[in-house]
Amino acid sequence: MAKPVARPGVLKGFQLKPASGSSGDDVVASAVDAQFTGAIQRSMKTSGFKGSQAQLITRLRNDDDLGVHLDAEALMFECRSMLPPKNPATTEAGTVTAQTDLSVTTPDPLADQAFVLSSRPSSKNKLWLDFKGSSIEGTAWNAFAATIVTPAYSRDDDFTTFNPQERTDIVAVWRAVSEDYAPFDIDVTTIPPTVPVTNYVRVVIGGDGAWYGSPGGLSYVGVFGRDNFYYNPVFIFPKMLGPNNPKYMWEAISHEVGHNMGLYHDGDASTAYYEGHGIWAPIMGIGYYKPLTQFSKGEYPGANQLQDDLAIIAAKIGYAPKVNGDSMATATGLKIDSTSGSTASSIAYGVVAQAGVPDFFKFMASAGPATVKTQLTPSFTNTLGGVDNRADLDMRVTVYDAAGAIVATLDPASFENAATLEIAESPVTLPADGVYYVGVTGAGSGDPKSTGYSDYGSLGRFALSLTYPAPAGGNPVWSTPNPPSPSTPPTTPPPSPSPPPVNVQNTMNVALRVSQTYSPTLAAYTCTAVVTVRLTDGSLVGGAQVVGRWAALPAGTAAAASFTTVARGATRATGAPAGTFTSVSKPLPNTSTQCVFAVTAVRKTGLVLSSARLPRLSAARKRSATTP
Repeated sequence: MAKPVARPGVLKGFQLKPASGSSGDDVVASAVDAQFTGAIQRSMKTSGFKGSQAQLITRLRNDDDLGVHLDAEALMFECRSMLPPKNPATTEAGTVTAQTDLSVTTPDPLADQAFVLSSRPSSKNKLWLDFKGSSIEGTAWNAFAATIVTPAYSRDDDFTTFNPQERTDIVAVWRAVSEDYAPFDIDVTTIPPTVPVTNYVRVVIGGDGAWYGSPGGLSYVGVFGRDNFYYNPVFIFPKMLGPNNPKYMWEAISHEVGHNMGLYHDGDASTAYYEGHGIWAPIMGIGYYKPLTQFSKGEYPGANQLQDDLAIIAAKIGYAPKVNGDSMATATGLKIDSTSGSTASSIAYGVVAQAGVPDFFKFMASAGPATVKTQLTPSFTNTLGGVDNRADLDMRVTVYDAAGAIVATLDPASFENAATLEIAESPVTLPADGVYYVGVTGAGSGDPKSTGYSDYGSLGRFALSLTYPAPAGGNPVWSTPNPPSPSTPPTTPPPSPSPPPVNVQNTMNVALRVSQTYSPTLAAYTCTAVVTVRLTDGSLVGGAQVVGRWAALPAGTAAAASFTTVARGATRATGAPAGTFTSVSKPLPNTSTQCVFAVTAVRKTGLVLSSARLPRLSAARKRSATTP
């Protein structure tokens, strides 16, 4: 377990633990200084925390990676305690083997398609996997560094190009994260979202995160949908994950995005991160070492986290639109795709998005022998020679006759006894000519309180392949239209044909820097706020009206601003230099230790802001040998 680290402006649980001989309740009031109470309450509201302040403090004490970022007024996770060892073996040996029969499952897209991938292009919610490097300014993260530079994802430290293995890693990670979020209405993509888009989370993947002490990942809690800028991005640091282990990377991404949606860590009495049992682990615990990882509602032994992960995520982005019926009455009618002699074949695709909600299909057949086979998202062969499972769905398939009587139920053994969660080609005898129905659902295995798991998180994409005696009437014509089918098998979300987005020339991004320095000449401190306004293509915006205020200065220290500003109720407007606007406070008394500046509006005719959330940052006093 990593030792907890104090961060300026971040309230952590270990800083609140009771002194020896005192109870937790005794220290709540004294540990949380009155000056922080308002910021804590606002942080709880920003992150959608449903409990009381005392309950939050208890959670902080039990999880050293959870903090309250007082400046950003949001809860955050720095996932340091889940760092894996360097250069480990892959998941438990012998539990997964490579899938060789992919007749109905397309392999991973080619490496040269790494940056045009899109799992659900029509969705207005985007999960953007950004492997290309970034320079971040003006966000809540910039309280820790004025400019946060993340290098592109790289195995060979050449940050200007992506070699074939790096591109293969990107495709593998995209496909695994797409599977984890397949039940939901969100597009997992490597294409930068265009403006406007309803909501997105940007996941910046690269480097070691040295600017924040090199955790595995960073995320604010419950902020998805608040805006698309201020609390973005989520950070993933692949140099700390293996390094560059794709399995660890996709587990960390799904975990940190879970925080962004409002999820907390799945732990038990001894640890904040449950590592799982048998072949299963929760995504919001540590999923590095188990082949099957799923979202959870705390059914594992000793769970201290009973969040309904799926319901919380669905409340943010909704479940994926249904492409198939969920009952016999609404079953998707299958056509004959091919014939061989008197044997017909049909293929269907779908997503099991909710436990207990099946995908139903119907087909017309003559009496006789039939077969059922399923395919799931294929495993990934890593550079260490191991094979990492990416499917989340443990399947159950039930065949019914026209009256609803069960003809056969196929529920394969789990990984304990089989190499895959798929259903191998299995014989089924159809007793009479007529219509048959097939229901596909998720399944559990064993007891979730010991070595098994329930059907709660058994969700994901599948392909269903049937062979059966061809009906006497040939290809059926169903009386009700089929629901829309995906254009390609959902087991392999296709690369989007959309061209790379172009910059939107009428959209402004706002960056803020705040500093506090000591002047020996004045024998006092001053605070400086610098606001930079750029178009999305990086060019500076001149002549904008910028409105801001000093939110935490003693009386009499309002700014003498060089741009439109509101300071202690007084409005001041002067000419604005091109793109950069500066406000300097009057000298501060030595009793003042912190200054806070908030940008409240940015306006220019013909331009719009990329985010409704404008930056607000603080600067603590910098001490040196020359400062009092």
